[in-house]
Amino acid sequence: MKVKLHNSHVLIGAKASTEHALNLPLVPPEESSFTINDKQYVNYFCSSLKSNSSDSYANEDSLNENKVTRCIHLIKQLNQQVKQLGLSLPLDIPVFWLLPEFTESFDNAIDASNTAINNENTLAYFAKKLQQALPQLFSHPQSQLFPFGRAAFPIALAAAKTLFESEKVKTILFIAVDTLYHDVVNLITNNTLVSATSEQGIIPSEGIVVTQISPLIREYQSTLYKIVWRQVNNKI
Repeated sequence: MKVKLHNSHVLIGAKASTEHALNLPLVPPEESSFTINDKQYVNYFCSSLKSNSSDSYANEDSLNENKVTRCIHLIKQLNQQVKQLGLSLPLDIPVFWLLPEFTESFDNAIDASNTAINNENTLAYFAKKLQQALPQLFSHPQSQLFPFGRAAFPIALAAAKTLFESEKVKTILFIAVDTLYHDVVNLITNNTLVSATSEQGIIPSEGIVVTQISPLIREYQSTLYKIVWRQVNNKI
């Protein structure tokens, strides 16, 4: 099945514009890195992480946010961007959520605070918070969650194909969102970030992509019919 993508919107970075992200090669070094503990790290997509301090973590209070809070912030930022264009996200169609990968196992927590931290890393917690913050994007009964990280898109596309073939829906809204913002402290501790002196590691990033996907089968059939019809008429 062939599909078309339309009504697409992208936001990369909590405060960075899409135009800024697309022109990363033109961004001066001082605008794309932050310094922590006398070490400079590449920082293309999470602009709020920048810090001039050499002896403390950048915006450590903000880094204590959990993943879902950050993702909700990204979604709301994108929605605001869409509204500024005089557009709106469709709310009467299924929404397929392409989410980070989660582990559903719970660690043995000694106290309630540890339990809360562990719960924040589960899909159940993430989905609950998303639904509370954005109920309008969970209203359609055919909406689904795909918490598989990089593998989410092909799995969601296969599910969309099944739904299209059943002719229950004509279009689906895909929302893909993820962030490494809250993981930066751990990434620094584990020495896994790309730095000014090392090309090996992870570039901390976050972003959201929203697009509608619709089948093209009928349009192709119509086009093929017109081509055949013209050829027949020309021969006559």
